[in-house]
Amino acid sequence: MDIALKVLFVLSLSLVSMKPLAGARYRHWSSEIKFNSSAATEDLVTSLPGQPSVNFKHYAGYVTVNENNGRALFYWFYEATTLADEKPLVLWLNGGSIYLLGPGCSSVGYGATQEIGPFFVDNDGRALKLKARRSSKMMPRMMGGYDPCLDDYAKFYYNQPQVQKALHVSDGISLKKWSLSNMTVFHNWYDTKKSVIPIYKKLIAAGLRIWVYSGDTDGRVPVL
Repeated sequence: MDIALKVLFVLSLSLVSMKPLAGARYRHWSSEIKFNSSAATEDLVTSLPGQPSVNFKHYAGYVTVNENNGRALFYWFYEATTLADEKPLVLWLNGGSIYLLGPGCSSVGYGATQEIGPFFVDNDGRALKLKARRSSKMMPRMMGGYDPCLDDYAKFYYNQPQVQKALHVSDGISLKKWSLSNMTVFHNWYDTKKSVIPIYKKLIAAGLRIWVYSGDTDGRVPVL
């Protein structure tokens, strides 16, 4: 897959409230942090189980957004395959789904693994495969129809001790129970807007380029 952009996957914003995890590294958010800094080097992913050989670097870890309340965001950053320092940064956030009709879906399990990330989980749940170029071959598994077990493959893979250790989520012993959807967030979410158009206007006014790929402006399940 020729990654034309730098892509940063962040767990749904509704998942920012969490307890500190044993073995997980946390760093404070700063506009001065660069991905080629010594701090970011600690987050370099080097031993992800079953990962094929790739010509780009990727990083994963936690960024503290509210130390007093123990809030942090997990991120997974992929560099572009060519001229990485010159490519724009894309932030991808998954919110809800047509099944949940609300927030709580994982940007890792869906966005990174099943949608626009460079890898998808093999059907044994133990290895990753590199997606082909964006063409009719991008998702070979899809050519014969949708695989209803994609969620199961991802759930099995990301709950493996060595996977969580490689992504700096845990020390591989005190594990984080990972799932594609957080029903606690879903059932306790009350901040719902009728439309996300005001958000689009705010982003555009700030000079940011946005991509509305479906035209949906549903305030509960926005797709930006």
